Amino acid sequence: MIENHPILGGRHSDVLTAEPETDEKKAALVEEIKNRARSIFASGNFPEAEILYDKAIKVKPDAVLYANRAAVRLGLNLADSALADATKAIELDAEYSKAYYRKGQAHNVRKEFEAAFQAFERGIELDPSNKTFRECASAAKEAAAKARAVQSLSADESSQKPGQSISDSTKSKGPSNSMSPVSAPPPSKKAASKSAGERMVDGDEDQKDERNSRSENMRGYKVLEDGRKTTYFNNVLSEDAKRLIGDIAPKKIEAPVGTGNRGTEGTTGSAWNYAGTFEERNMTDWAKGRLQELLGECRFPIPARHFGAGLEEGAVIEVKKVTGLEGDAAVTFVRGKKKYLYDFLFTLEWEAGLAGGAKAKGTLRYPDVTPDNDDEYDTLLEVDQLTPPEARSLIDEFVKSSRTGLQGVVREKLRLFMADFQAF
Repeated sequence: MIENHPILGGRHSDVLTAEPETDEKKAALVEEIKNRARSIFASGNFPEAEILYDKAIKVKPDAVLYANRAAVRLGLNLADSALADATKAIELDAEYSKAYYRKGQAHNVRKEFEAAFQAFERGIELDPSNKTFRECASAAKEAAAKARAVQSLSADESSQKPGQSISDSTKSKGPSNSMSPVSAPPPSKKAASKSAGERMVDGDEDQKDERNSRSENMRGYKVLEDGRKTTYFNNVLSEDAKRLIGDIAPKKIEAPVGTGNRGTEGTTGSAWNYAGTFEERNMTDWAKGRLQELLGECRFPIPARHFGAGLEEGAVIEVKKVTGLEGDAAVTFVRGKKKYLYDFLFTLEWEAGLAGGAKAKGTLRYPDVTPDNDDEYDTLLEVDQLTPPEARSLIDEFVKSSRTGLQGVVREKLRLFMADFQAF
């Protein structure tokens, strides 16, 4: 049973033994498990993180959970299990680009570079602006080419001498010109007896000395100068060696005066955490509220050069609503260091006013927003079917582009969110 797993020892028994009945309680439980698992994964405790994700998937499986468990299993070097999780994540959400990233990683570990390249290529199709996908695809393609070259070389070498072993090759060379050593005839019994008798007489004293020497080395102890017996490996320090080493007796370490209690004013966590051990502060509620506020303010003024081309003067592309905001955030203290962790996904419903009262609108989904994105976010754009065709160029330039337009404004808001988060 998961709840009795020896690794956890009851530390997470509250969530592992929980059996929620309603969808609301299941969602709350999964969010709590994800929050714990993400912090534990960041600290490198992969086995414990895997157990927590197992429980979350059992309660409410989705693509994000399977992709996260794939990352954990890659850390455990379980490439087969990680590939199965990534494949399952794709089955649940074929548009989730991170699942293809995990699948490509698993194929790389399995030395299946062609399959890894195909997975990364699919990720590029879903997110053309993602630099990581392009780098991984290039590396996988190069590795696949090298593997094919090695395989071709091995096939060529084996085809040069089909069915011929080294012994066959040696036999085909015929007799050798080198002389073979001739065995000397065995000595006669009489000569052997005489030789042995001579050794017994002439070498009697030498054999006794040799036996005594071996006994000294094999008895397992030695006698010191003062007559005490000790083990053969005992090392007695000379007076010169003792003076050189000096006093090496353990000394009590006194705490510096005035250090006090390093609490929330320092970097070790709460007031009681003076030892700097692991501690976590759940910031999910604050983070969700702040993201709703910041993302709801996203507005991009369309440049004046586009006015008159189907646009009214002063037209803007703006976020009308933030939906599907899910994820968690926490501040952790590990070995005296503070870390800010979060993982969110959300969808922005955007809209732009066109000439004649027409509207261009759609959704922009962010499936994976974490601190390690480095301003490069995966996005999925969908345009409403009622949007006029002439607005396509406007959408491509100011909504689909990851560097300018609406996505640029969103990126600035996410930077502001991170700055506010790090103020805690």
